[in-house]
Amino acid sequence: MTTLRQRSRTRRRGAQAVEFALVAPLFFLFIFALVDIGRGMMVVSLLNNAARAGVRVGAIPGKSNSDIQTAVNQMATGQRLSGTTTTITVNGAAQDASTAQSGDSITVTVSAPASSVTWLPVQWFINGTLRGQFTLPRE
Repeated sequence: MTTLRQRSRTRRRGAQAVEFALVAPLFFLFIFALVDIGRGMMVVSLLNNAARAGVRVGAIPGKSNSDIQTAVNQMATGQRLSGTTTTITVNGAAQDASTAQSGDSITVTVSAPASSVTWLPVQWFINGTLRGQFTLPRE
């Protein structure tokens, strides 16, 4: 009985290394995907925060699109986000926030390409845009 066990062990030398070589790439791909999805969720939250900062400035009477853009850029730079695009609408139409009347809805949308915020070294399979949006009425 002992020789049978010894013989089966000697035949399986290296089997663990082969099994690891087959499973490890899938395991690491899964782990990296989880980390990148978490990073994407964090960036969406940061984009919402930048949009909120911009719309808070825009809700004050007398503020224009350039004031909103400055607030969004400062927030995005402070959060280390690059390549963001800001869209400002008043009551659903793209116009200057300085023309908004009291009670008009001002919406600020901040977006960034997903490929610019990923931590993965290969970005050819990552496409799309991450967006953050916030709306407040003009005071």
